[in-house]
Amino acid sequence: MRIPSLLSALLAVTSASHGSLAADNNEPYLRVKPVLCIANRQSDTCATVFLIDWKSPRPGDYCLASNNQEAPLQCWAQASGGAHRDNVVVTQDFYYWLSERTSARKLSPVKVELMRIHSDDRRRERRSRHVWDVL
Repeated sequence: MRIPSLLSALLAVTSASHGSLAADNNEPYLRVKPVLCIANRQSDTCATVFLIDWKSPRPGDYCLASNNQEAPLQCWAQASGGAHRDNVVVTQDFYYWLSERTSARKLSPVKVELMRIHSDDRRRERRSRHVWDVL
């Protein structure tokens, strides 16, 4: 795979969103964009803004939470949907989820993954040549 194609594929994945599939029709649907954060060669971290939105078939008191913080990121009262922007420096994989204020149960968890681009193999950094280049 050529580098521009690989880069295009990675950008498509990082800009893709992921939603959790609710176990039943009464649970909310959570969507996080992006779900993949790519750390460059000089750093083991990735800084980005996550766009999070959710919908629920029934209104309720919901809170958005993350492994990165002990306190909820945002809560909504008697809402059937909402949105949040979260600026995060990602150091490892983590989850976002919704919960009802009266329950600790995690609803619709979505995993965000950190991808590190490291290559100690110098062969990967060589320029690939076409067979006709030697003639």
